[in-house]
Amino acid sequence: MTFLSFSTQLRRYVSSSFFIVTLAFLSFLIWFLPDPYLWIPAAFFMVFCFLPLLAFDGRAYIPLMFFLAISDRVPIGIGAIPIYLFAVGGCIFLSLVLFLVFRRLPLRKGELTIPLFFLFLVFVVSYFINAVRLQEAEGTGIFFILFFFVFLLIYVLFNTILTREDTNLYFAQNVAVFATLIALEVFVDFWLNSRVVGDVGFNLGWSYTSQTASTLLSLSLPFFTMLVSRKRYVAIPFEVFVLSAIVILSVDSSLLAVILFLLPLLLLGFRPYGRAYPYLAISAIAGFGVLFVCLMVFVPAFQSRVLTAFASLNFGQTRPEYRQELFQKAIDGFLRYPTFGPSISSMVSPDKVVLLSSNTVLSTLSMGGAFGLLAFAVYEFLLYYTSLRKTSDCRWLFLVFLLELEFIGLIDNTIYNLLIFLFLLLAYSCYQISDRQDDVLIHDVFLRFSREDQEKNLSDMSNW
Repeated sequence: MTFLSFSTQLRRYVSSSFFIVTLAFLSFLIWFLPDPYLWIPAAFFMVFCFLPLLAFDGRAYIPLMFFLAISDRVPIGIGAIPIYLFAVGGCIFLSLVLFLVFRRLPLRKGELTIPLFFLFLVFVVSYFINAVRLQEAEGTGIFFILFFFVFLLIYVLFNTILTREDTNLYFAQNVAVFATLIALEVFVDFWLNSRVVGDVGFNLGWSYTSQTASTLLSLSLPFFTMLVSRKRYVAIPFEVFVLSAIVILSVDSSLLAVILFLLPLLLLGFRPYGRAYPYLAISAIAGFGVLFVCLMVFVPAFQSRVLTAFASLNFGQTRPEYRQELFQKAIDGFLRYPTFGPSISSMVSPDKVVLLSSNTVLSTLSMGGAFGLLAFAVYEFLLYYTSLRKTSDCRWLFLVFLLELEFIGLIDNTIYNLLIFLFLLLAYSCYQISDRQDDVLIHDVFLRFSREDQEKNLSDMSNW
């Protein structure tokens, strides 16, 4: 085999779904193996970080970001990141820089960069106002803001390196493997630790509680539906596996999201199936309905979790009690400092962990006050305006994804959970990139002739 044919086959591999599955397998080994054995798959992962340099665009960096983020099993935080994560992350960053240098691509900021940058500036101003007020610069909060800015830069880079090919389908494939791997980690963790349904002691290292894992699983459902609507039938059993993991975790927000959004997802997923559409949709709805009733009747723990989830929508008496305390703390902080809020420092616990308010709006008020809420409103407007303006076959499924994210944000942490923030930015970037302007404009006006012009030319030729 010549070097040219080898490089061609390698390029095809990097652009295929096999590359995604390989990275997922390495990520699972890193998560499962103890130190120092995890360095073996980590070393292979670092080598794979440089394979996207062979591709024509940067889409292969998406699985690198995703599977690095969920590869740790030991509890981590902003101030406690394992060495191998720095090593692998450094390889990804170096590969991205080399990709930009070799391709010499013009920078494209994307539609959300400016509003998110202003939101970041408000958080920075709020932090320093609070630091001056207390005469103390709290470290965990500034690191949180720094990572928020880093993920915003990642969004700009992905707007630059992606092309107009079917990035929606590629991202959906990534999310399907990503969610399946999270579900697998959940089941392995429950098996190893003999956990029960809704166990509050659940921890995946990158997820201190079950909320982050469950939110990512529920947000993956619209992208599974994109695959089903494209008649990728292999996605169906994996989607059922992910749904079962959501049931095992039994987080309030995710259970409610599945109950409320599963119907529109089923209707939209089978819509392209023509005459079979009503039969498939009715059968799927009936099947999930029977399954839900059986779980409610025969699994008391699931029944209790569902009833608690609906009770959490009563914001005046939200359960569990810790959520009500977070709500009240955020409101009191905003009332004391309404302009810029009490800053992110007010949300840092004594053990240096950021405890968000379990509500997107209240977290915004705490970190940025009224100015933060204004910047957040501008971001929300541009997010929905630019998403609905697109003429894409995935437009309504992407809208369901956004609405699900907003709904979960009522009683849980979404975009200010940095892993979910990265998920949102990459999803939006892949969705928007499909109709951006071509890198090279081709003017074909001189090649187009009207029917009258063609007949006139033929007439002139015949007369001659």
